[in-house]
Amino acid sequence: MPDPGDAPAPSREAAIQEAIRVIGSADTQDWLITPAGHAQSYAEAAPDLAAVLRTSAVVVVAERFETLDARAVEDQRFFNTISRRARLAVFWAGLASALLLVGGSLSGTWPTVARGLILVSAIGAVLAGALATMWIQRVKQGRLLERWMTARAEAETARIRYFDVVTGSSGTAAPNLLLEYFRRYQFDVQRAYYGGRSDQHRRAADRALDQSTLGVAGGSIATGLAGVGVVHSAWTSLAAVGLAGQAWSALVANTEATAQNGRNAERYGRTRLALDHIYERLDEVRRAVADGHAEVLTEFVQAVHDQLSLEHRQWIEEMQAAGTAIGRLDELLARYRDGGKDAADDKRSEPRT
Repeated sequence: MPDPGDAPAPSREAAIQEAIRVIGSADTQDWLITPAGHAQSYAEAAPDLAAVLRTSAVVVVAERFETLDARAVEDQRFFNTISRRARLAVFWAGLASALLLVGGSLSGTWPTVARGLILVSAIGAVLAGALATMWIQRVKQGRLLERWMTARAEAETARIRYFDVVTGSSGTAAPNLLLEYFRRYQFDVQRAYYGGRSDQHRRAADRALDQSTLGVAGGSIATGLAGVGVVHSAWTSLAAVGLAGQAWSALVANTEATAQNGRNAERYGRTRLALDHIYERLDEVRRAVADGHAEVLTEFVQAVHDQLSLEHRQWIEEMQAAGTAIGRLDELLARYRDGGKDAADDKRSEPRT
């Protein structure tokens, strides 16, 4: 026997389709939302929804989310910029150490060239080392990674709070309109984000693997050819190419350790799959909400937010591993400094001719 509270099928489907039409579809290429302007956007098409979006409880959370989201984006950009500069400076320090080795190997064959190369390399090593130290300390002392993660956690908390407040509103907006609003600006956006970012991280991880492999291969070949130095001492300079290849591989590995591309690709893909499983129930939820069962909307929103909260906690835990990559930069820089010092000492210890 049908539930007396159920709406007739034709009117129910009409209400569902009308709500979908009014709210519209998400732009799957744009993961940034600006909810503070949504009330104006729906002022004519859905005045009841616009009234809900203008309430003080909704407005204050929307403004807070936008502020925190902008701050998180800026903190992420700043961390990426400074950490990239630190990695590149360490890489240049490694190249300078390699050139010092070249200068040492050429000192017996082309002493004038060797002296000039050693001088330029020594200056380059000092400058690169100073810049690397400065930027590494900027990241560590400024706690740039922690600042970014904190800002992003606060922004995501505010995002979830915003949609909880909107969908839990006791205003005059029809529940199916609130459902479609949540679907467009939260559910669809998050599905697009995790799917798109998973693909981006996977491509970045594949590129890093290719580049690291090339660096190692090139370095190994050069190191092998340097063995010809038993025939002619100038060939030993090819060992520097091996060191350069190692420096390049270290740069790529540290970039990957900071970005966590491999892990993020896998985790984001799992989150997209989990959200897709929830999305499969959307039509059932639409019908239940259209029939007046508002509690289904609350449970649906909670199910989505539980999954997003779980993913974000995992992201924070795994991104903390990126902090160790900065520590490894310090170790790598110290190794290059020692290598450069040893090369310079070897040069000074050679007998005068």
